Amino acid sequence: MKGLKPKLIPILLLALLVVAGILGLKFLRSRGEDQEETRGSAPRVEPVNQLPISLRPFTLIIPRSDGREVRIIINRLESASQAEYELEYQAGTLLQGAFGKIDFTKEEAPVTRNILLGSCSAGGKCSYHENVIGGTLLLRYANGETTALKSEWNFQVMSEQEGRFTSRDAKFTYDVGKNGLSARTFVIIAQTMGLPAPVDGEVVGGPYAVSLPKGVSPRAREIELTLRASTTDSNVKLLGWTENGWIEYEVKQSGKTLEAVVDQATTFVAVITPSTP
Repeated sequence: MKGLKPKLIPILLLALLVVAGILGLKFLRSRGEDQEETRGSAPRVEPVNQLPISLRPFTLIIPRSDGREVRIIINRLESASQAEYELEYQAGTLLQGAFGKIDFTKEEAPVTRNILLGSCSAGGKCSYHENVIGGTLLLRYANGETTALKSEWNFQVMSEQEGRFTSRDAKFTYDVGKNGLSARTFVIIAQTMGLPAPVDGEVVGGPYAVSLPKGVSPRAREIELTLRASTTDSNVKLLGWTENGWIEYEVKQSGKTLEAVVDQATTFVAVITPSTP
């Protein structure tokens, strides 16, 4: 303040205080606006799986023999001409994903998409995600009002599981034994959303699909399977899908758990039929 007249000093101090006050108000206002924008951008929670199982499209997730790619097969939802898919999966500590759209007016269902579990550069060099353990598949259909369906899938390899494969929700196991497949065989246990064909009765467990790479089948002819149903009713049946339709397996039931010996990798479901009076 050297050189300033004593009378000017109070005036300058007052001006500085006014400017500081104005800047402070602008700062607070901008912070308030930022907070409001953040609150408004919170992720939208949408309802999923509101459709009955009988109306949902049948979907499969199939591993490639080297475990670097999966193939998803998606059926059309009645009255829907378009769909979006989101395949998410855990790879080590990271969550990865692949997204896309399907126009059923241009592609006949079922539609197939090959999803690389990694990424490729423009020059064609690819890097792959390691330690993939599976995740979720979300389908969002546009049919007047949006319909969202979500399922889970588990990605496992024979050498690590010693022949015993499980679903992500731990309600389904498929045990081929320690020598039932070659060591580097990749297996996917996935919820299929819908059914490959109608069933006689109410679905009370599953459906779960056991998917192996193309051309691979279990060596074991007696595969131990368990499926946890939602009821202890003794009328529960275990069905498996074949090229000739559904077949029924003999089961041993303990509470809600069904145990059976099966001979193939396919889609399994537990159903209950009303008892005859």
